[in-house]
Amino acid sequence: MSGAFIGGQPYNPGDTYRIHMVSTPLVFTDKGIRLYLFANPKKQPQGFQLAWQGYIGGGTSITAERIPFLIKTLLGHFGEDYTGKIDLGK
Repeated sequence: MSGAFIGGQPYNPGDTYRIHMVSTPLVFTDKGIRLYLFANPKKQPQGFQLAWQGYIGGGTSITAERIPFLIKTLLGHFGEDYTGKIDLGK
């Protein structure tokens, strides 16, 4: 494997290399609503089967008054395969 480097040193098969892992926590500040819908487990031999899932982000905080609007908007995409941003207005 010519030209490969590990930690700034040339790679040689069979050599031992010291690897330093650095963990950086991910912090999500967006609040949102996640909805999971399952098929009727009484009609599915496998039990619960995920039928559809959706998520809508509401920003850094969601007020109780805004929740019905977000749910209605999320359900407006019910059954769709959709990924992306939509205009929520203000």
